[in-house]
Amino acid sequence: MADSNPISLPIEAGWTPGDSPAAADSNAYREMIGSLTYLTAATRPDLAYAVNVASRAQEAPTEAHVKLVKRILRYLKGTINDGIQFKRTLYTTIGAYSDADHAGDKLTRRSTSGMLMKYCEGPVMWRSKLQRCVALSSMEAEYVAASEASKSLVWLDRLLKEIGAADESQVQYYILITRVLLNI
Repeated sequence: MADSNPISLPIEAGWTPGDSPAAADSNAYREMIGSLTYLTAATRPDLAYAVNVASRAQEAPTEAHVKLVKRILRYLKGTINDGIQFKRTLYTTIGAYSDADHAGDKLTRRSTSGMLMKYCEGPVMWRSKLQRCVALSSMEAEYVAASEASKSLVWLDRLLKEIGAADESQVQYYILITRVLLNI
């Protein structure tokens, strides 16, 4: 991987494993997924969706899944100097962004929710995971994602107030759910 070329995206839009043969070593695959999961949880919100998709195949990874992990590593090589930045602003802002696909997992037909919480313009919480229920429409999938993001937003607000990092008068809430707002 040291001589590989960096790429601009960790996963292609609409990626599916197809009918590729099983990978030879599932233990090595799980080790790579574990390392990527740690990196995603600690400092790399941009990897959340790609690592989530790759981690779904830990039991029986295919060659396509191994190629996906190698693609993520090539993306990391090109973004090694990227980092999280926080900005001082007049008001302490806490923001939540959420999004969901509809039935994106072709095997279970469940939707994937994505969520990002920002504090002082820098990401502090992020998540990408399969929804527990099967959404019957894209709007329902968006509502489920927005609900989870709202719960995390309230938790983050209370935590910041408890440790004195935010004041009642300084907090501004915003939640962006484009598709839901357009469908109402």
